[in-house]
Amino acid sequence: MSVLLETDIGPLLLSLNPSSPFARNFLALCSAKYYNSTLLWNVVQSRFCQGGESTGNGSGGVCALGLMRGVGETETLDGRRFIPSDPKPAKFKCPSREDLRLPGVLYPVAINNTPNTNQSQFLITLGASRPSDGLDNYFNDPKDIPIPFGRVIQDSSGVLDKLNSAYCDSGGRPYQDVRILHTVVVYDPWHGLEEEEEEEEEKEGKIECRRRGD
Repeated sequence: MSVLLETDIGPLLLSLNPSSPFARNFLALCSAKYYNSTLLWNVVQSRFCQGGESTGNGSGGVCALGLMRGVGETETLDGRRFIPSDPKPAKFKCPSREDLRLPGVLYPVAINNTPNTNQSQFLITLGASRPSDGLDNYFNDPKDIPIPFGRVIQDSSGVLDKLNSAYCDSGGRPYQDVRILHTVVVYDPWHGLEEEEEEEEEKEGKIECRRRGD
C-alpha cells in the first residue's frame, strides 16, 4: 500500500502497513480526496507535524466510513466519526527511544489521546536532534504512543526538513500555510477485489440457475 502526498512544498511518498486498520482508513480517505487542500497546521520542531482534517485547528476529523455516511467532522463526539485504535499485540513491546526519534514515521491521532477515537488526523515525525526531543518526551506514558501505520519512503524535495525549519507561532502553526494539495493512491491491494467477488457470485448464480433448469 502506497500513497503520494503532493504538498505545496514538495511531494512525499508513503508506504502503509496493510495490517493496520488505520492505514486502510487512511487509504480510503486518500481515494475520496478528503485530504486535498487540508493544512499541515501543527509543527513541533524536531518532533512531528500534524494534519489530516479540514478545520485546520485539530477539532475536526472523520473516518472514511463516517465520511460516506455524511457524519459532520465538527459535530459532537459522535461515535460514527471514529474507528477503534489499532490493537496492540499481546506481547507488545514499547518502541525504543531510537525508534521514536526517527523521521518520517506516520502515527494516527486520537482525540486527547482517548482510545478508540481515531478518525483522519495523523502525525509525521520530523526526527529528534536534542535529548529533549522525540515522541517519548511528548506523550506522558510511552504506552500511550499509538502503533505507526506507515512511513515516508521518499522525500526528494526535503519536505520534512522544510517543515522542521518552518517559522511558527507559539501554538506551532506555520506563518506560511503548508497544504496537502492532492493525494494519489499509488498501490491499493484491495482495488478491484469487490468487483471480482461480485463477478464470481454472479457466475455462481448463473451456474445454479442452469442446474435448476436441467
